[in-house]
Amino acid sequence: MKTIVGKNRRRGAAMILALALTLCLTMLVVATQLEVITEFKTSRTERDFERALQMAEAGVNAYQHRLTFGTASGQPGAALLPPLYEFPGGVVPTLQQFRQRVLNGTYTLVRYPAGSQQGYFVGTIGTPGDTAHIVSYGWSNGVARRVSCVLQTEAAPQDIEDDTQIHPSGEYALFAVTRMTVENNNSLVGGVGTNGTVSLDHNSSITSGSLCLYGPNASFSQGNNVTANVVRYPDPVVWPTVAQIADRLFPSGGLTWLATHNDNGMATINGVAGIPNSKIYATNNVTVVFNGKAGGANYYITDAYFKNNATIRFNNSAGPIRIWIGPLGGSGGWYSKNNADFTVTSTDPANAPRLYMATTGGFTGKNNVDCNFGIYAYNADANGNKWGHIEVKNNMLMHGTFVANEVTMKNNTAIAAGAPFWQPLGAAYYDMSVWQE
Repeated sequence: MKTIVGKNRRRGAAMILALALTLCLTMLVVATQLEVITEFKTSRTERDFERALQMAEAGVNAYQHRLTFGTASGQPGAALLPPLYEFPGGVVPTLQQFRQRVLNGTYTLVRYPAGSQQGYFVGTIGTPGDTAHIVSYGWSNGVARRVSCVLQTEAAPQDIEDDTQIHPSGEYALFAVTRMTVENNNSLVGGVGTNGTVSLDHNSSITSGSLCLYGPNASFSQGNNVTANVVRYPDPVVWPTVAQIADRLFPSGGLTWLATHNDNGMATINGVAGIPNSKIYATNNVTVVFNGKAGGANYYITDAYFKNNATIRFNNSAGPIRIWIGPLGGSGGWYSKNNADFTVTSTDPANAPRLYMATTGGFTGKNNVDCNFGIYAYNADANGNKWGHIEVKNNMLMHGTFVANEVTMKNNTAIAAGAPFWQPLGAAYYDMSVWQE
């Protein structure tokens, strides 16, 4: 009897020991699992924290591209470009406010990848011009981070591939790459520049800006009653050609692609939609309307001729208007004379009409023509031969920014005081001066 009791006691103690050991092992497994779960949560939080920063930085880059090229409609990645947005009153939300506004639907994220819980929301403090203050919020599974950047414009640097092209206000009123001739009662308000020769004569003036001579080949000759403040810079300004700008804006084929993928059907000539054969001959009270759209409308024309009270209306309230004159090296051009009147429905610089000339015909305006658009007419071939000219004379009034290989202004022409300097793409660049989280 004693032997049986002793055995039972030993068995009971062994069972208790086994249970205790099992409990310890279970607690160890549970603790390990809890530690794994905690580490996983921490890792996921750290991952989301890093991804939110990456999304915020991506938002800054996307917004720079959006300011430059519009929505890039029809191009790969266009859906990732954010809409233009200014924070009301210049007040940016805190991270907590941003989270709340995302969750309640006030802010719509640009999601990457599409449909994921990652993305960005970005806007500016004030309207971008010579300075752009961009604030971008990144989002990853509820984690939010914010990046703030201040960018300043500068004359186009040597390396055009590594900088973002923009269209700021006030960088130049007029720039002639090779040669500029201004004579007989001309008034230019704003900065004027050249890499080549400038001749000012007979009551011509440059005010509210300097005449900037860039590089060793730049020179200035001065005639009677000329007013200009001349400054020199050691290096020439390197400008992209119209073809390079088109290639960057339309990577599917540049100007060649644009010839068959354009918005010509949105234009009207005396109320009839379309531009037959991509040519316009508007004379004797004809009205031509170019309509804009969100992200920018792109028209392609091989030749344009306006005279005798023709009215050209840029209906740009909905978005900017870009008119491309091609093909590259073609003989066509843009010719306006005898009271041709160019009007805009919006003076918002972001929606400015812009004319890009890839042909040898160039731009000619004379005899009481009022222009409200920017002109870019600089081209070069593989051998370095350059072309593209702007010629204006006889009571021309210009509102915009004008860049060409050669410029001629004669007889009572003016770049108007107070005009918004609508800079065509490629005319200047943003350089990031401040970056902070």
